[in-house]
Amino acid sequence: TPSTATVLLEVSDAEGRQYPLLTQNRHGRGKAFFVPIPLLSLHGEDVVPRALLDHVFDLVLPPGERLLCTDAPDTVEVVLRKKESRYVVHLVNMAPGTREVINSGNRRHTKITAIEPAGECHVVVKTPARPVAVELQPQGTALHEWEYDDGRLDIHLGGVTIHQMVVVTMPE
Repeated sequence: TPSTATVLLEVSDAEGRQYPLLTQNRHGRGKAFFVPIPLLSLHGEDVVPRALLDHVFDLVLPPGERLLCTDAPDTVEVVLRKKESRYVVHLVNMAPGTREVINSGNRRHTKITAIEPAGECHVVVKTPARPVAVELQPQGTALHEWEYDDGRLDIHLGGVTIHQMVVVTMPE
């Protein structure tokens, strides 16, 4: 039973008893959330249904408030970095693919021999203004399939083979 936390989401067991699943506690100017489940586990029997994960994340941080949103497959790791007047979105395809273990002395290395490219996706970045340029790196290719509306930059990507960067240059 939470004493100081606010219950944001409850679940019930087979007998109909209610239990808190997501709670929030304020601390100073911030908030702390607690979810007593393995949120991001994709292993074994501890896999949480995607719909429940999406609902928890939507309650904690609604999509309109997020700095980054994407519809990239779960096999694509997406990271946003900001450096000076640029945003850099890294997309890394982590699909299983085919790997070969190479033994070198007492060390083992894994070599990716084949990997299925991730398909088309959108990346939406919250920006303070319309960007002056959007490009793919390391190719140095300008991207033209993007839209900017009310602080949200929506970028269409053709896919990700292994690692792709999207560099968004903002006005100075």
